[in-house]
Amino acid sequence: MVEPPKLRAVSMLKFLQSLVSAAALLSWVGAAGPPLRAAFPDLDFTTTADLSGWESTHDVGPLSRGPEGLAIPIIGADPFITSPPLSLSGTNDLMVEIRLRSETGGRAQCFWYRDGAREEASAHFDTLTNAWTDVCLALPPGGEGWRLRLDPPGSGGTAHLAWIRVSPLGRRGITRVTATGPNLEMAAVGVTGDCEIVELEPQATYSDAQPWMTVHRVTLEGRGVFTVPRFVARTERSRDRLTSGFFLREKQAVFGHRPTGPIRHVEEFRDTAALNTPMVKAGGKKGLQVQMVDDALALGIKHAALNVDLPSLFDPVLLADSYVWFSNGVEFRFRKAAVDAIPVKPLFDAGVSVSLILLAYASGEPDRDALWLHPGYHPQAPNRLGAFNTTTRDGMASYLATIEFLAHRFSQPDARHGRISHFIVGNEVTAHWHWANMGDVPANLFIADYLRTVRLTQAASRKITDAIRVCLSLDHHWNLTYGNQPTRAIPGRRLIDDFNRLARMGGNFDWQLAYHPYPENLFKADTWKDPSATAGPDTPRITFRNLRVLTDYLRRPELHWKGVPRRILLTEQGFHSDGTEAGERLQAAAYAYAWQKVEAEPGIDAFILHRHVDHRHEGGLNLGLWRRKPDSVADPLSRKPIYDVFQAADTPRREEAFRFALPIIGITNWSGL
Repeated sequence: MVEPPKLRAVSMLKFLQSLVSAAALLSWVGAAGPPLRAAFPDLDFTTTADLSGWESTHDVGPLSRGPEGLAIPIIGADPFITSPPLSLSGTNDLMVEIRLRSETGGRAQCFWYRDGAREEASAHFDTLTNAWTDVCLALPPGGEGWRLRLDPPGSGGTAHLAWIRVSPLGRRGITRVTATGPNLEMAAVGVTGDCEIVELEPQATYSDAQPWMTVHRVTLEGRGVFTVPRFVARTERSRDRLTSGFFLREKQAVFGHRPTGPIRHVEEFRDTAALNTPMVKAGGKKGLQVQMVDDALALGIKHAALNVDLPSLFDPVLLADSYVWFSNGVEFRFRKAAVDAIPVKPLFDAGVSVSLILLAYASGEPDRDALWLHPGYHPQAPNRLGAFNTTTRDGMASYLATIEFLAHRFSQPDARHGRISHFIVGNEVTAHWHWANMGDVPANLFIADYLRTVRLTQAASRKITDAIRVCLSLDHHWNLTYGNQPTRAIPGRRLIDDFNRLARMGGNFDWQLAYHPYPENLFKADTWKDPSATAGPDTPRITFRNLRVLTDYLRRPELHWKGVPRRILLTEQGFHSDGTEAGERLQAAAYAYAWQKVEAEPGIDAFILHRHVDHRHEGGLNLGLWRRKPDSVADPLSRKPIYDVFQAADTPRREEAFRFALPIIGITNWSGL
């Protein structure tokens, strides 16, 4: 989109006429954030908001105000309007509430900027055709002189902007939802008068709200706390609100009501678990993506990561021996052979902490794929892996039921099927076109969709047990995008920051991080030479060379959960060997180097190596502890030098087994790292 020109200044007197007073704002802000030098804009163009300083910056005719707010005549393919400079300060992330009606409908965008509009400080949103669309967007902190830019959809017709309201996160609407056994407790701020609490399905938006979805009416005097039942009885079955979203609706002069603040979800789960299961405690950090269970146990692993294709577990034809699970009163079935093949039991019995990597492969079966794959899944997805379909009612219900079933099966107090410690949602979603496909899509829309799926995973597992943690999955691109295609990949740093900002707006919760610090060049094992792995948060990549950048970054207070940094698991990374003796020694040295780096980081819980055996279909990479038979896909042939180094890593033999690596790395002792 075309960058906006510098806008003319407006008088502070006129601008303040369009704001709520600072005194009124501070009366309910209290001690929730840093002192503010000015109020935050509540620009209601249907009533009193001043148009001074708003400009038809590009492909837009003269602005005017009518009974439905600001009329925006669109006269070109790239329309946008810009606000006057806004006088506000503070370090809080912001939420921007917008009501927009477009004759054409389509994708709109809101920028928040001072020196020039940038994609990473913006949010895309989809609008209905010739109907009002309400959104609440999460944007980074701003400051004095920052502006809003709104890009309505379409290249013709007229858009109407009813209002734009800017406030720090947590200063308006529902601010907390806590599940406490049979109830949901909520807190709200920023509103005075009669309000409604509206419940939405997990995949729903404000536009889906119907009058019968109101679950509570309350009169607020700036703030309040209230309770709604967690369970809803409907005829023969009961529905659990643990996964629902809730928002506050207040009175408004022209439309009768308006949503206030974000859609909030349960962020704390107290006494919700059906099973009293202790958390799995690993005896160390050494792990492996397991192909041969007996060999993995002989290697002394403490962690294992298992890929699980959720659609392949699902039984749509009701086989006689399938496992049965009821979710919200609806029966779901899972294929016995597929479930039994997940080798959690022997690993757990040997003291291994098991993580399940949740995936959705395209099956080629239209009904199965329509249920499980995101509606935006592109048939040219290079690895046949899609984002989960949690956007439709049936897709969301099937996903929730599957998570509940797996959590229940692998969390029994007697461990009859073994127990798991983590659900890892997807694989390397930073490169989502390749590993979590939902088509070409702007970063913030992919992140919002991924957040919904992760949040559902958290709620569904906490319904069953408190012993499973949920992880995001990222590759090693930190300030780069894989393939340099912004609609197909997202820098890891942006994904974490935007995911966290959006999660805090809708209800913060306990997520952890599964990271993959592969070498910069996957065909070069000497990761200590990675030129793009630099010190500091602006590094292009995070590999083993600069691993501390990651642990330092997650120590930032805004990323904490209950004041504590998120935990990190390294769940997939490995080192290539080129088939020569020197290449295999280099691979072994790289593992020794990586182990020393990981062992020194208390914020990292696991180092799970990929792979167990070299694999024919990994683009020529040979990442295994074992060589494969030449005529096979991944049948083991013989052990490589890395095998002994891996086995010794967390034993008294480590110093001796690792010594060979020092001259290869170019150091004389491990303290040199």
